[in-house]
Amino acid sequence: MTKELVKCEKEVALVNEKLSNERFVQNAQPEVVEKERAKLAAYQEKLNATQKRIAELSA
Repeated sequence: MTKELVKCEKEVALVNEKLSNERFVQNAQPEVVEKERAKLAAYQEKLNATQKRIAELSA
């Protein structure tokens, strides 16, 4: 489960970095930017769920 957590954190950081790059956001097709935003939301949701599961197991 820890491996999954680390993977999710890396993916969230990667997509956040891409979306915080103004050149990417300005030059990419709107569909691509939306796809990246959707990807970020999905990874964030998975990260939150994984953190919750770890907390439940630790309790």
